[in-house]
Amino acid sequence: AHHSVRSLLVLTKELASGHHNGYVLLWDMERRGRPRLQAIKAHSEAVYALAMLRSGELVTGAESLRVWVRGRNRDFELAHTIQEEVLCACAIPRSALESQVVTGNMGGVVNVWELPDGAASEWSLAARCQGHSQSVWSVCYVR
Repeated sequence: AHHSVRSLLVLTKELASGHHNGYVLLWDMERRGRPRLQAIKAHSEAVYALAMLRSGELVTGAESLRVWVRGRNRDFELAHTIQEEVLCACAIPRSALESQVVTGNMGGVVNVWELPDGAASEWSLAARCQGHSQSVWSVCYVR
């Protein structure tokens, strides 16, 4: 089947790709042939945003923002959903357990989300940056 790739995330040993059909595919970059490790039906719309938290959770964005944690078998399982349409996402590390995720959306808004204790805890909106005249398609953290 043909998959239109909308986002990529390069990890140490894996590659994550977000697709037009709402799937996120994880690929093993260390094994010959680069086999697919997991296919996650993450969203009902195209996955435009992928980010990895320092604690290992995968963040995906489309019609909502979702956080995935690794289960016992190393596959990702859904841990948290925020009903916020997302076009792009970027993780900002603060400490081993604390992170912020910055997202952009069609309404031209950049949101900063606080994750005080990792994905399992309740997320909170730390800042809403308004003023873009068009959609925000890209955000990037530079130290």
